[in-house]
Amino acid sequence: MQLQTKRKTKRENQKNILIVDGLNVIKHPKGESNLHNIDYVRIWAKNNGVSPLFILPGFKKFKKRFQEDDDVLLLDPRIYDDIAILAYARELDTAILSNDRFREFQTMFYDLDFNRVFPYKIANGNLATEATDFFFFKQSNFVNLSKSDIILGATH
Repeated sequence: MQLQTKRKTKRENQKNILIVDGLNVIKHPKGESNLHNIDYVRIWAKNNGVSPLFILPGFKKFKKRFQEDDDVLLLDPRIYDDIAILAYARELDTAILSNDRFREFQTMFYDLDFNRVFPYKIANGNLATEATDFFFFKQSNFVNLSKSDIILGATH
């Protein structure tokens, strides 16, 4: 599945892209919708040097609110958003922010590292997730030590 959009080329040049399951972020566990959760993720992303790409189905209510937003990809309503989320994460080799574990797609996306799907919590307008660690360690220049280096006490 090759993904071709205008935004994709723009995003490929950015660092620290995080695919965000927009519908999952908007939906409250009690079934209510909260569009402000998108803003809370944006604030968290800005504070942590992350570029979010929210993927949402192109429903009328979302088009009305997010049509002009560069960080939102509105899908054709006939495209299953979970498949698009996983395909973008695989193609861009990046992480996903979602409380969905995508278990039903793990066979289809056998080459995707599902340890890069990070759950989150939003409370009082603040987002908490371990996705920050993924981007921190991705940028770090830690010295790579082999097992023998550690045993012998050698460093590079």
